[in-house]
Amino acid sequence: MVSGPIEYFGYDDGGTPDDESDDNYLYYLRWYALYSSRDASYGEIWLYDPDLVRVKTWIVPVLQCVVHEGCDGLAANPNGETHGVIIPVLVSLMEKEGIYRFVLHFYDNYADTYRNHQIKAALEVNATESLKVFHIEDDWMITPDGIKLDPLARSLEVKNAFRRAGWIVHTAGSKCNKQVCVLPNECKEVPYKKFLPSQYEQIKYSRTHFYYYNNRNKGRYVHVIGAAYCGDPSEEERFFGSPIYGASLESERYCYIFVQLHYDTYYQEGDEPFVKQMIKRSVIHELGHQFGLGHHKRGQAPMTRNGKFCVMTEGRPNLPNRDLEFCNECLKHIRNYKW
Repeated sequence: MVSGPIEYFGYDDGGTPDDESDDNYLYYLRWYALYSSRDASYGEIWLYDPDLVRVKTWIVPVLQCVVHEGCDGLAANPNGETHGVIIPVLVSLMEKEGIYRFVLHFYDNYADTYRNHQIKAALEVNATESLKVFHIEDDWMITPDGIKLDPLARSLEVKNAFRRAGWIVHTAGSKCNKQVCVLPNECKEVPYKKFLPSQYEQIKYSRTHFYYYNNRNKGRYVHVIGAAYCGDPSEEERFFGSPIYGASLESERYCYIFVQLHYDTYYQEGDEPFVKQMIKRSVIHELGHQFGLGHHKRGQAPMTRNGKFCVMTEGRPNLPNRDLEFCNECLKHIRNYKW
């Protein structure tokens, strides 16, 4: 047996976005090849946590082979029969930081060649994934007419963007080592303030409402605030060429997403999904600054795996062909970031 790499593929919220208990990380074992003139008799994939404790076992025939429709994943041939599978991993199984190991364990079908007539397991092959955790405390303002300015920091797109760089995003209700690490009641409504135009005002406002402020570096917490406006949008347009859609300061660990401005700019009747996509793009972009990332200049921005411009490209969130993901250069920087 020979195995290829295992890659993070996506996040499945199980159709219940407010309940993490049934959420899964999806891993893609792109290929493994079984070399034999007989099919394997049985196969399992084991998951080991950073303490080398086996925390999950999957029976290979139960997993869907993405190479062969209807295949049980055990077929072999002398030249190598290639398979690929999607592996769902409960979020609760990957709460610890460190290296996780996926071990492929197959039994051949040559019991008759052994004197004791026992089935011999093939040598296990393992792939690894090194993970770290950071936490988001998301707060939001409510406008005078009752609209919640949700920064959408708990969205799948945010979790996927950083998961590809080896970081698990913990939000309200998440657990570290079976203990809730972001208290839901501390992710809350904060007082409405129409403008936060200066860095001094942004720092003061965040510090006032950032529950995890004193633990922000040791515990890796970021304060994401759904706010109204940075300053007067028309004045910002005149001086900067564009209104300010987000603001971030790495030393203070805050990100402001000016949600009301997003709705003013992008909302038309029936366009709620488009506005939300712009907000998600902004929050991923601002969180990128928390990992020391700067901007890519327009016209020089690298592409992502999707053939779009990196989310760290400068300019408005609605720039054409701009992704909600990071380019390889940014992914490497985030993966190596020392908090």
